[in-house]
Amino acid sequence: MRIHSNRALFFVGYVLVSLLFTKYYFLFTHEYYEPATSERMADFTADKVFQKRVLTIILAKSTVILTGLSLDHALKACCVVSCIALLYGFRGLLRETNPNPAAGSEFLIIVPLAWNYIALNGIYHSYDLPSLAFFCWGIVLFLRRRYAWFYLLYAIASLNRESTCFITIALFALLLRAPTKSIHVFPLREVVKYNRLLIHHCTGQTVLWFIMKNSVEYVFRGNPGNYYEKTFSMYKFLGDAWAGKASWPYLTPETFLGNPRCFITLFAGIWIFVPLFWQFVPEQTKKLLWVAPPYLFGAILFANLMETRVYHEMNIIITACAVGGIHEWWRARHKKTC
Repeated sequence: MRIHSNRALFFVGYVLVSLLFTKYYFLFTHEYYEPATSERMADFTADKVFQKRVLTIILAKSTVILTGLSLDHALKACCVVSCIALLYGFRGLLRETNPNPAAGSEFLIIVPLAWNYIALNGIYHSYDLPSLAFFCWGIVLFLRRRYAWFYLLYAIASLNRESTCFITIALFALLLRAPTKSIHVFPLREVVKYNRLLIHHCTGQTVLWFIMKNSVEYVFRGNPGNYYEKTFSMYKFLGDAWAGKASWPYLTPETFLGNPRCFITLFAGIWIFVPLFWQFVPEQTKKLLWVAPPYLFGAILFANLMETRVYHEMNIIITACAVGGIHEWWRARHKKTC
């Protein structure tokens, strides 16, 4: 009875936090770029780079047709559901990668999200938050060997954002094994043999990713624009930040949140806990950081790095490492005092 009571309590907490986050998310963010507006997305006439991320807008448009809600309310409903799914998914991720996760620690993911997506960011895109939930649940389902559900989710998530490829990279980092303690001292052929099933899965996921990505791009080949954005210069942004000058998207340098220097508070500053408590971060959780190099490489090529909303999956990874490190440090400290 107590277990059911706790589950109900957590569910109520997830709903309340999701409603609160959604309220302020829609209050403080806007659709600045006309070719990427929700109305254009719903009409399937947005620029290619935005229209190919079609899943959330299809769900919202279907909700409008079925319930009579406005598109704005339907998108807010999608946001609430995405936040609830993210909280459940992040809890599952912590349990799969951390031997001793603290109860309720999944709520801490809201801290960097609120900072990156609301405080520092003024840009709204419907597919941003669902991608975080898909990332968590993709890892969790695969680690729990629920492969049928995993591949169904992987295909669906690829319609939301092409960043599903980082699920594959995360799984490869988490599950790569060698018969010895160090993979570096073992012949490559033996490592491949030892990880044959993992390699087959990752290859299948890569093929599925290319199929989904190219299929969506083919469907919207007639839309205006290009499949990838022309990015702003990060070097210029850093130069402006150093000088304290206005630089997109921080255009009011006389205020803290409008000054490009506030960019150093990315992830609400919790990234600092990762090196501080590095020795306490669980080994499995550390492996998620292998996603960072390919993620940043892709972001440098195709994203505006000064927009804090583009660090989607990195919010999950940084928070998981920070939460795991702080909790294990606290447990170690408590043991010494006992």
